[in-house]
Amino acid sequence: PEELQHLMMSPALRSMLLERGGKELTMGPREAERFKDGLRKIPLFAEMELSEMDDYVALSEYWVFPAESRIVQVGDNGMALYMITSGTADIVKDARVVDTIGRAQVFGENSLINLIPETVDVVATEKLHVFIVGVELFRYVVDGEVDDELSRPLSLMSGRRKAPQ
Repeated sequence: PEELQHLMMSPALRSMLLERGGKELTMGPREAERFKDGLRKIPLFAEMELSEMDDYVALSEYWVFPAESRIVQVGDNGMALYMITSGTADIVKDARVVDTIGRAQVFGENSLINLIPETVDVVATEKLHVFIVGVELFRYVVDGEVDDELSRPLSLMSGRRKAPQ
């Protein structure tokens, strides 16, 4: 929708991702459905009307990164939420791999939610496909506020926080 175009990925983020080896792909119907399936696991999005979710997906982007691409770097401003659709990536802190994440997991959530610079690098270990939700769109959907009801499921989807037993 034209009235929401200002919520698309910022030129600064697009430029940074291109410099880091990323390539924007066309999001076809199959990819859009996979993205929606992932979003439905997050309470905030699960309650969205279908037309709202369609708008949200239309304003998000689908990218691919080659192996060894450093998608997120320590110190980056929280510019996006990334959801992996295929491939894996290492979470690197202080030059040490602390985790490996893959399909249906997210990254970038800590910086985006807490409004702090990135504290880890995220490096593709193989060809990596991701959906990217820019910060402007994310903040619009959460109405500028992030509470525990949203941050908990995003942390669980990242795989770096365990579900309560």
